This record gives sequence, C-alpha cells and structure tokens, in this order.
Amino acid sequence: MKNRSLSSTTSYDATYKSLRLTQLIWASIITSFLSAIHRLLIGNYNQAAILCGSAIILVCSLWLIKKHHLQYATSLFLLVLTSTIGYFMFQKQGLRDEVIMAFPIVLLSAALLGNNRLFIAFFMIILFLLLANSIVNEIGLYTNEIAPITLNDGVVSITIFSLMAFCIWLTATDLQRLVVQLFRENQRVQKSKAEIEKLANLDFLTKLPNRMHAEACFYKALSKTMSNDTNVGVIFLDLDNFKAVNDGLGHQAGDMLLCALSRRIEKALGPKDVVCRFGGDEFLIILGEVNSLEQTLELAADLQLNISRPVFINDNHIETTSTAGVVLSPLQTDDFQQVIRYADIAMYECKKSSKGSVTAFTESMNDAVLARAELIKDIEKAIERHEFELYYQPKIDIRSKKISSAEALIRWNHPTKGMISPDDFIPVAETSGQIIQIGNWVIEEACKQCKLWIDMGYDKLVIAINLSPVQFQRSNVERQLSTAISCSGVPPTALEVELTESLFINDSEKLRKTLNSIREMGINLSIDDFGTGYSNLEYLKRFDVGTIKIDKSFISKLAEDEQDYAIVCAIIEMASKLDLKVVAEGVEVESIVGILSTLECQDGQGYFWSKPLPVKKFTTYLGKYYNAPCNP
Repeated sequence: MKNRSLSSTTSYDATYKSLRLTQLIWASIITSFLSAIHRLLIGNYNQAAILCGSAIILVCSLWLIKKHHLQYATSLFLLVLTSTIGYFMFQKQGLRDEVIMAFPIVLLSAALLGNNRLFIAFFMIILFLLLANSIVNEIGLYTNEIAPITLNDGVVSITIFSLMAFCIWLTATDLQRLVVQLFRENQRVQKSKAEIEKLANLDFLTKLPNRMHAEACFYKALSKTMSNDTNVGVIFLDLDNFKAVNDGLGHQAGDMLLCALSRRIEKALGPKDVVCRFGGDEFLIILGEVNSLEQTLELAADLQLNISRPVFINDNHIETTSTAGVVLSPLQTDDFQQVIRYADIAMYECKKSSKGSVTAFTESMNDAVLARAELIKDIEKAIERHEFELYYQPKIDIRSKKISSAEALIRWNHPTKGMISPDDFIPVAETSGQIIQIGNWVIEEACKQCKLWIDMGYDKLVIAINLSPVQFQRSNVERQLSTAISCSGVPPTALEVELTESLFINDSEKLRKTLNSIREMGINLSIDDFGTGYSNLEYLKRFDVGTIKIDKSFISKLAEDEQDYAIVCAIIEMASKLDLKVVAEGVEVESIVGILSTLECQDGQGYFWSKPLPVKKFTTYLGKYYNAPCNP
C-alpha cells in the first residue's frame, strides 16, 4: 500500500512539472519570437538571430518532454534562458541592463521544476555571470556602455516583466490550489477523527456508549454529585436467557433483541442517566444524582420489569429476564474499575441464588470472591502437588450382605487447612474449569486401582466413578475413559459411570452420542441422586441406564415419613419393571436396611456399613467382606 501511494505521488509530480514546464517554454518561445520581430524592425539582425535560435532550441525541450525526458528538458530550458540573458547582458548595458530582470525567472523555474542540485547550479552560474560582468568592466577588459533610455528599452522591459508576471501567476495559482487542498484535507481529517472517536466510544450494534466510554460517563456523573451531596447509582445488568435466544433463533435475532432492549432501557432512563453496552448481553446503567441505595434498587427493579415485557422478533414472541447488581458511588467506592468489580460481584452472587432479581453489593460478597480466588489457586497447587486422593465407599448387596461394588470419592487433604469437603471445592473447580483435570485424574486413578484389586482376586468388583456435567460439555469423556482402560488393562465391565440428573437438563445430540459410546464400551451407566433433579423417565430408556441410586434425602426418613416411603416404593417398583438395579444411598441404621430388604432393593450404601475409606483400609475391608457377609 505504501509503495502504491508513493508511485501515485511520483506520477502526479511528473505530470504537474510537465504541464508547468510546457507552459513556461511556450511563454518563452512566444516572448523570444516577439522580441526577434522587434529586433528585425529596428534593424538589429544579430540579436534577432540569437532570439530565433533560442526559440528553436526551446522547441527541442518540448520534444524532450514528449519523450518523457523531463529532467533533460528542464535543464535545456534553463540553460537556454540563462545563456540568452547572459549574452544580452554582456552585449548591452551589463548589470544596469533591464534583461537581468529575467534571472529570477530562471531561479523560480529551477526551484519549481527541477531539484535542489539544479537550483544551486544555476544560482552559481548566474552569480558567476554577474561577477564576471563586474570584473571585466572593473579591469577595462570590456566596458558596457550605458545608453539613454529609449522606447526599445521599454518594450524589452515590458516583455521580460510580462514573462516574469506569468511565472509568478503560475506559482501563485499553484499555491492557492495547494492551500485549498490542505484546507479540505484538514476538514476531511477532522471529520475522520471525529468519526473515529465516535466509533471508538459507541457500540457498533446498539449505538450505545461502549465499555471504553462508560468510564468517562461515570466520572462525568460523579463530578456533578460533589456540589449537591448526592450519589451515582451504578447498575450492572445481565440478560438471563440470551444464549438460548442466540442458539434457538440465531445470532441475527439475538442482535435484534439487544437493539430492542437497548432502546427500551434508554427510554426508561432520565436525562441525567446513561446506559452503556458493557459487552455481550451485559449493560451498565449510570444513574446521576440518586439519593439512596434503596432508590437505586427500585430503579433497577423497574428496569428489569421493563426488560421482561415481550419482544416480537421475526414473528417470535421473546420474553427475557435480567439479573442486576447495584453499587452506590462514592459511598462504596469512587474508583470506576472497583465499581465495576463490585457491581459484577453483586450480579454474579444474585444470579447464583435467584436469577431475575437485583441485589446490592456488600463487603461479605467481596470476602467470598477473594476466598474463592484463593481456593482456585489452592486447587491449582493441589493438582500440581498431587494432593488429591481417592477414597472408596462400598456398596453392599442387601440380600447376601456382601460387597458388590464401590464408589470412588475424591478427597483433598490440604497441607495447612486439613480436609476440605468436596462440596466446597468441586463447585469452584467446575466453574473455573479445573474439574476437567481433576476428573481425568480420577478416571485414571480409579482404573489403575480397580485393576490392582482385580489382580488380587476381586474379579467381580465394580468401581463407580462420578463425572461432572462440565466434563461432558468441555472435554472428550469417552476418549479419556478409553485411554485409561487401555493403559490400565481394566475390563470396561468393571467400571460404572455415575451421572447426575442435572446433566440431562442440557440434553443434546453430543451428549447422546457420548453416553451411547460409553455404554458401547461395556461400561455401566448409573443415575446418581435419582428423584431430586431432572427426573425424566425418557432418558432411562434412551441411554440404556443400568442402575439408579435413590437419593439419601428419601432414605434417611424412610421409616417415619410416609411420602418418602411411597416415593421409594414407586422408584423400586418402576426399576424392577424396567429391569434396572437400585442402590439406596445414605443408609445409616439397621431399621432402614430391613425396610429396603422388604421392598426388594438390591444394594445399599452408607455409614451403616462403612464410611469412605482410603485405599489401604478399603483393601483390608475387601479382604474381610468380599466373600463373607458384612455384619457391622
């Protein structure tokens, strides 16, 4: 691009110089012929011949221009002009002759049409001619006679002055044109600059102030509160189901929804308020001069109500809700980045507990975020330092009272904080993405250990592995299982994958293929915490599930709660008709075992038989109860 621009500039410069040189040459030729005619009329044939000869040579310059030899044409033109002026200067009145008025034409032409070297060269030549004329007159070698002024002198002066005026007119015209062009270019640059600033400060889609401009809007609003003892209310608002609109109706419909809601929010705000698109489906609303946090919360709730009204796009009736976090400035902080952080934290905490609502930031939220950030760092170190280990809790065949299988459960013994509950670190690992590394390690470790126990003679032992829904969404679970099975040598039938019901909420073709692939390997599928989540009997058939685990919330009060008893009875009866194995979780007392036996529940798991045990203790437990009844 740079070379193309340079080439274009060079071409324009050559065209300009060719035009101006041609004009000056023709002006000089005409002047020479007119002067020659004048000399013939007064009988000065020698000077007329010189002028005619000069004109003919100047015609050669025109030929050089036509052949695109611009530099040669310029040099020849200047040389002819300088030589002719020098000749008449010496022949007539020397330094006092009117002909030397033409020397500035030479210098002006050299500056405009030539280059620095050509200008300096002809400047030195002219100086030499002037100095030479002075010297020859000084030493008497040649003397210029001063004649009285005649009409002939006037004609010559007028001719030279006219040629000089023509050169000045050409130069002035070029300068005027250049000034106009510069003025227009400056206007264009200023307009482009204003347009760039506008684009830099506005969101391209919604035409709202963007994230970059939001900071300026905030500090402008904040400065106005100093004089009237008010605050700036900041609302960080996030749409709850925007992804569903994008996925279901396409990105164009999503863009149209954002634009429609942007206009709706703008209309709902006062003249001192500003709404900015912060990114994606997030909006930042800056409320100028609010009196209290309660007022800001009310305004946020009104905005949410406004947003929740249906939007009609491409014949589709779209309803969306929003979650908001609120901060009051400068009451809580006057730093923009901190305001955004606080409002985002409040929105995030609100979304976790109750989507579609609004909450204000509190310091306890910040403490929770800092604690979470510290936990994420600790998890990363735990992965690197191999601080995790697997415990195994046995599942007991209620009829034979022997061990039928075991569930692998992850444990974390922190070097300074002691045992950290999986309920505390698993959710954090899921949201941070660290669960994928942890889950892969669990698969590999459980397969290795299962193979060791099989080699010890426990050939019918089955190990159940819990997998997070995040692993199914972000990693290739079937490939990880296949690799672990291949590396460890464990038979696939010795493994069981436990799935939470929440996994099926985002049922997709990818999930179906993954679970079917796992089942085709020979690995059994089990539904964990059955009855508490997305209980849809369709997935029991679709994914060829072999086992369901009744959640401990139904088992713990089985003996005293009629509803729990009825639910457990229904689940066991349904499983029996579908030829599914049933495992009761959370069995802690012998009376529950009796009821489960009566209801013909196959397996039980809980503290009544054993809590989760580390590898060595579980190996000992296997030695006692694998072939013998477990009698706690």
